[in-house]
Amino acid sequence: MKLFFDGSASVARDPEFIARVRDALDLTGDVALEFAEIKPGAASELRYRVTLPVQISGADFGAADGVYVDEAAAALLVFDARGALMSFQVQIADEKHLRSVQAQIKKLAAADAIYAASPDEAIDSAALIALNKPWVVSADAAGRKRLKRAFIA
Repeated sequence: MKLFFDGSASVARDPEFIARVRDALDLTGDVALEFAEIKPGAASELRYRVTLPVQISGADFGAADGVYVDEAAAALLVFDARGALMSFQVQIADEKHLRSVQAQIKKLAAADAIYAASPDEAIDSAALIALNKPWVVSADAAGRKRLKRAFIA
């Protein structure tokens, strides 16, 4: 798919154009994509703020292995003078934050504080309190595993 941009902010904000940008970046429909800025020039730069679901995987994450966390990211698209897409990239805004989230999930797993709910299981807070598992892994609307706080001790 070829993507062309005429340099106008109204086009950059247009939902149909954003859908085409999403396709060009190979982002799923549930990834938030919000216009940020245009830097005009011989090669125009178009930037979007992105909320990107990032999968956390590994045995160290225990019951949370495979969960998704939302991370702030940025998308940069570069267009030539004729408006043709030359290059693009999506990059997580703060890798240190992602490492911090991963470290916290590992600590929760090491403390056996995470309950892995089965699909369609109704979460019973009283049962989780009795098990001393204040965190629960369950599926979101897109079917992705998410880590959520079940109760505050």
